[in-house]
Amino acid sequence: MTRGKIVTENIINNTKHIIIEYYKDKGYLNTTVEIYQDVDPTSLSSVVLDIEINKGEKVKSTQLHLKV
Repeated sequence: MTRGKIVTENIINNTKHIIIEYYKDKGYLNTTVEIYQDVDPTSLSSVVLDIEINKGEKVKSTQLHLKV
């Protein structure tokens, strides 16, 4: 996401997906992301995005069962 881009639902969903995948790779499988849009008080044609990330607890595998 870069400054000056038009904010669409697709950009918001893509941003959420990128964040969730980042944390999933780090072992946080229960990550939730919320993105809130507010009007920028300094410019009426702009928005401010607040991104709230709850990464949850890290998930670790303690046992691995293989059937051959």
